[in-house]
Amino acid sequence: FSKPMEHYDSLSFFGYNVIASEGEVWKKYRKICAPKFSERNKLLVWDEAVLTMNDIFENAWENRERVVVDNFLDITLPLTLSVISAADFGRRTTWKGDKVIPAGHRMTFKDSLYIVATYIVPKVILPDCVIDDGDEAAQNPLTHQQSYMVEMIETRKKSGKIERHNLSSNLLEANVDDGGTGTLNADELIGNIFIFLIAGHETTAHTLCYTFALLALYQDEQEKLYQDIRSIVKDTRAPTYKEMPLLTRPLAVFYETLRMFPSVRISPFSSSDLPPLIRLSGPVPTETQR
Repeated sequence: FSKPMEHYDSLSFFGYNVIASEGEVWKKYRKICAPKFSERNKLLVWDEAVLTMNDIFENAWENRERVVVDNFLDITLPLTLSVISAADFGRRTTWKGDKVIPAGHRMTFKDSLYIVATYIVPKVILPDCVIDDGDEAAQNPLTHQQSYMVEMIETRKKSGKIERHNLSSNLLEANVDDGGTGTLNADELIGNIFIFLIAGHETTAHTLCYTFALLALYQDEQEKLYQDIRSIVKDTRAPTYKEMPLLTRPLAVFYETLRMFPSVRISPFSSSDLPPLIRLSGPVPTETQR
């Protein structure tokens, strides 16, 4: 299935990447990125998620028995950003530490990424004068985020530490200026780092947020989920990666959430747009009905 590239080009303002590409170029990016989706990387993601949640328990919720959160994205966005930053790019953040603006920056890494995600559509399709409302952060969100990504690249280059199961290592190894067909130039390197940060953390954060909302609405299902987890993790310790295959009910809850609230929106289409083998006999449901 070919991509409608006219809709994807808008995501290549930093450089072409695995999403905003097709054909041989896409194959090159996929070959570079695919090895990081391994068991070693999954273990790393699991461990970073446990570290991040413990940080939230201790420093955001301060081990209180009852916590009230007005907007759960205030929890899930920093959570997923912290995990993907550490697991894929070796940049670990902490709950309190990411509230401090580093020297040489005008905002935190988390805030800059949030602003990019918020303003990305109008920034891409509209001229600057249309969205110029006096808010400097809104006018220059890409500049703020780019400076952080360049900083991440330089830090990883200087560290000299190679982790074959880490996405940034795969990308940096491909960033060789020899003109080969399997290499990345500077723009492609930043473009792919950006797309993994945006697509990786925001979609997951919203899925988590919908999951907790559904569990709050259907508390009988919440209780079943809780008891199922307690039957596997019988004490107050964190679950281990080896126990993940046993946690089938949590996985089912996530699948049901994604079925009801997909991470990526699909525009309404007609049945004539579908290949013959999957064409429906009746009218295709509208987006709301789906």
